[in-house]
Amino acid sequence: MKKFILLVLSVFAFLLVSCSFFQESNTSSTSTVSIVLPEKGRGVFTMDDVAYYNIVLCSEKDDVKEELEKFTGGTASFDNIESGKYRITVTAFSDSDIVVATGASELFVLEGGDEKQVVISLVSVKLLSEMSSAPDSGRYYVTSADDLRKISDWSNNDLATFENVTFILHDDISITDGNWTPIGPHQDPTSSDEAVKTLSTSTFAFAGTFDGNGHSLTLPAKKTEFNHYRYTQLMYYNNGTVKNLKMKATQSPYVLENNETECNYGSVCAYNNGKVLNCENYVSITGGYISSVDEGCGGIVSRNNLGAVVKNCANYADFSGNYTEHGWINSSGGYRVYGATGGIAGNNFGTIENCVNYGKIAISYTYDSSSVATIGAIVGTNREDSILKNCYWLKNCVNNPRSIDSSNNLMENEGVGSYCENFTNILGNGSFESSTITGGLSVYKRNDSTTFSTLPQTLAHGSNLVSALNGYVSEDGSSQLKSWKMVEGKAHLDF
Repeated sequence: MKKFILLVLSVFAFLLVSCSFFQESNTSSTSTVSIVLPEKGRGVFTMDDVAYYNIVLCSEKDDVKEELEKFTGGTASFDNIESGKYRITVTAFSDSDIVVATGASELFVLEGGDEKQVVISLVSVKLLSEMSSAPDSGRYYVTSADDLRKISDWSNNDLATFENVTFILHDDISITDGNWTPIGPHQDPTSSDEAVKTLSTSTFAFAGTFDGNGHSLTLPAKKTEFNHYRYTQLMYYNNGTVKNLKMKATQSPYVLENNETECNYGSVCAYNNGKVLNCENYVSITGGYISSVDEGCGGIVSRNNLGAVVKNCANYADFSGNYTEHGWINSSGGYRVYGATGGIAGNNFGTIENCVNYGKIAISYTYDSSSVATIGAIVGTNREDSILKNCYWLKNCVNNPRSIDSSNNLMENEGVGSYCENFTNILGNGSFESSTITGGLSVYKRNDSTTFSTLPQTLAHGSNLVSALNGYVSEDGSSQLKSWKMVEGKAHLDF
């Protein structure tokens, strides 16, 4: 086997410097990985605010195999490493224990006789508090409520989209004073057309990366009064990536106002045009007339648009509300799609995969009519080109007193869309019982559609909830997806 030496050079102001593994003969059955880091101020190393490094050797699945903490420079070794696929991450800290640079190697193979080069580049990370205007590139730590408000101000007032910017939460953040406006304008401020201004627009949507880093945001839900009441916490419109985040609220359950008009809610965003990965929602919603044909009420997003992705997310919160008819039966006597409410999304036009819902979804009707709210454990409505795969929910978590008997039947007491225009891409979903949460999954088969029951609804990634979730993560192979673990009887992301 071989001995590997890693040279890591880091430079200031986002300059990337490549570093390599070098090999020398070793006849043992295991490998030694040696990490060589320059000491402060030595040679070309110019990042003077680095006090120490943390170095982690991870497996192909990002399991930590070995870790060196507070390494100050020179040479250190990971000894007796078995053959396999690995990557190394390096994090540089300042004297005040703030991360000032990060880097990771590509996946590499440790195997006798191979000659490999593995490249690591350290990229500096700055504090957002040091910025007086909106950045157009780089990585920034968000350390306070004021930092979070800066992002909102730059987005809503300066129309910054942050396309090449990554924001990383350094700590849990809570805004308790109500002084919060979600990121990404809810209207087009450049338009003179009031009809345009009252609708959400993607023109100035958030287009960067918001990495929660496993931390939580506790925010006041924000209402806007235009054509619809729109409640959201982090963003109105997302064109970028939001990941690794726990969403909480200063008031839970949050009470939607019932003003005989639509109430829409999404904890991460109202409209998702991008990606939402590894997010958890703990914000319960109650009251009000819930959702409209355009948006909806969802634990993660209100509406997941065509081409958008929600993946590896979980909802632990309950939703309950009133449904009023508003005369919304079309001229031919058919049904309109209203009251769209789901544990992950209200309306789904895009892709939702490997998500889980523990929340209870319930609708009450304020007076007799033939209208029916469309609710489901994962999504409220599943539209024409949408995809729903490998999602799981607490059995019988949906309580809708009414059902639809038509070509687009309500999926009664199940979770993959109470109104559905597309059955073809509903695959691999299932439910679990509260008494067997760590045990068996039951494959989902719609009980009122012989067409749907013939589709290949199989549990492709295992019959146990956590093993099924982790099986998907493993097969996906993306280093962005987090694994799952059981915490107090429920599956949670392993941040």
